Amino acid sequence: MPYKFNPTTDVADLSGKVAIVTGGNSGLGLETAKVLARNGAKVYLTARNRQKGLDAIERTKAAGLTPGNGEIELLELDLATPKLAKAAAEEFLKREKRLDILVNNAAAMMIPYKIMPEGVQEVVTTNYLGHFAFTQTLLPLLVTTAKQPGSDVRIVNLSSRAHRFLSPGVQFRTLDDLNCEYKDYMWPEMTRYGLSKLAIVLWTKKLQRQFDADGVPITAISIHPGEVQTEGANTLEMPWFLRLIFRTLIIPLTFVPVHKGVYTGLFAAAGKKVKEEPENYRGSFLDPVAQLSKPSDDSLKEDLADDLWELTNKILKDARVF
Repeated sequence: MPYKFNPTTDVADLSGKVAIVTGGNSGLGLETAKVLARNGAKVYLTARNRQKGLDAIERTKAAGLTPGNGEIELLELDLATPKLAKAAAEEFLKREKRLDILVNNAAAMMIPYKIMPEGVQEVVTTNYLGHFAFTQTLLPLLVTTAKQPGSDVRIVNLSSRAHRFLSPGVQFRTLDDLNCEYKDYMWPEMTRYGLSKLAIVLWTKKLQRQFDADGVPITAISIHPGEVQTEGANTLEMPWFLRLIFRTLIIPLTFVPVHKGVYTGLFAAAGKKVKEEPENYRGSFLDPVAQLSKPSDDSLKEDLADDLWELTNKILKDARVF
C-alpha cells in the first residue's frame, strides 16, 4: 500500500537540531520552516530580501510558535550570485556549530533567458549553481554533525518532474550545454527550468555516492513536491493560451494547497521512516506523497553526473567562487 504521510505523527522530534530552508519567505519554504520549528528545530529561513524575510518570520511567530517549539532566524541569501551564496554559508558557519537539515527549496520558475556574470543562464544559476556553492561551503559542518552520536543529517534538494521533459541525450560538458535556449520548443521557459532540475537530481545522486564512498552517514534526497498553489504558480511565464488554461482549469482542479504541498519535502527532511530505512532513501528521488520513484534515464547516468560535477567546479573556479 502507498505510504500515507501524516505531518503530525511522522515528523521526528527535532529538539536541539539546526536546519536551513532556502527560499523561506513564502510558499513551500515558509511552510517547511514552520513545521520544522514546531517540531523543535532551530531553523534558518533564507531570503534574498531582508525585509521580506523578517516579515515572514513575524507572520510565522504570530501564527503560533508555542513554548517548547524551536525558533526561526533569518539568513540573507542570494542564490543568483554564487559568490554571495558562498558568503551566506560562511556567515552561517560563524553562527552555528552544527547543521542537521539542509532543504534547498528556493527556485526561479519559468523566467526569461538571461546570462549571468558566471556565464550561465539565470534559471540554472539560481536553481542549481547557487545551491551548489552554498551547500559545498556548508559541507564540512554537515559532515562533522553527521559523525556525532545519534545524528541524522539530511540534504533535501527540490527538483521537479519537469526534469523528465528533456529529450534523451543531454550533455554537461561545456557552458553551451548549460545555456540551451530551447527556442524550438513550445514552452522554452519550462524546458530550461527542467534542465536546471535535471542538474539537481544528478548532483544529489553524485553527493550520495561520495558520502557512501567516504562512509559519511548523510542522506541526500531529491524530490518533486507536486503541483502546489504557491504564489509563483500564478505568475509563470508561458504562452497566453497556456496561461488561460493553467489559471482557469489546471491550478484550481489539480494543484494542492501549500500546507499539503510540503508533505514530501518534510518526509525527506525529517520523516521518521527515512531514518528507519536509510538504505531505501539515500540518493533517492521522491514523488508526492513521499513515494520512491524512478527519475529520468538521464538522471541515472553516473558519467553524466561526473561531467556536470567537473563542469560546475570549473565554472565556480573560473568565477573565483572557490
